[in-house]
Amino acid sequence: MPSHRITITTYLTPILESISSPCDGYHNRFPAHNTTITTMDSQRTFFITTVTWGRMPIFRVEARARLFIDVLLDYRGQGKFLLHEFVVMPDHVHVLLTPAPELSLERALQFIKGGYSYRLRKQEKIQVWEESFTNHRIQDVEDYGRHCEYIRLNPVHAKLVREATEYPYSSASSAFGADDAPAGAVALISRGILTRRWKRRSST
Repeated sequence: MPSHRITITTYLTPILESISSPCDGYHNRFPAHNTTITTMDSQRTFFITTVTWGRMPIFRVEARARLFIDVLLDYRGQGKFLLHEFVVMPDHVHVLLTPAPELSLERALQFIKGGYSYRLRKQEKIQVWEESFTNHRIQDVEDYGRHCEYIRLNPVHAKLVREATEYPYSSASSAFGADDAPAGAVALISRGILTRRWKRRSST
């Protein structure tokens, strides 16, 4: 199935002040799962790509990349989506996620992109995103595995690192794990493809 491009014309201003901000020594939050997360539909798992405004490499700045991961994990912790894989590249982001049942894909991306813009603009006034994003609905086990691998290896293919685990802004990093596939994808687990879960990086 070809990827689809969607344009978000209106961002809702997220209310983020109420989010607690305990961080570990690696500057990232690792909130607990929302209890409704296991009910999510495996037919709504998507590979997402979104790019920065004018393809500017804004995520070369470590603080900006870390903030994006914070926002991603905040909303994941609130149960807005399952987060299976992600990578923050200098001028774009890839995410593999399953939105919560009550959320459209567009709404989930409004949380992520709008939430990041809102928080970053408290620190610096820059244009962050192109309005559109592309998405591909995951079709089966093999498709899921291909996109997981693509995300993990993206920094390697871009010659930013030699090994996927060396890239600090990716779910392939030892700082992170991954949400299991939603109900209906047990074949992934039985075949040993999905074994990782989100974990807290040691502060030592």
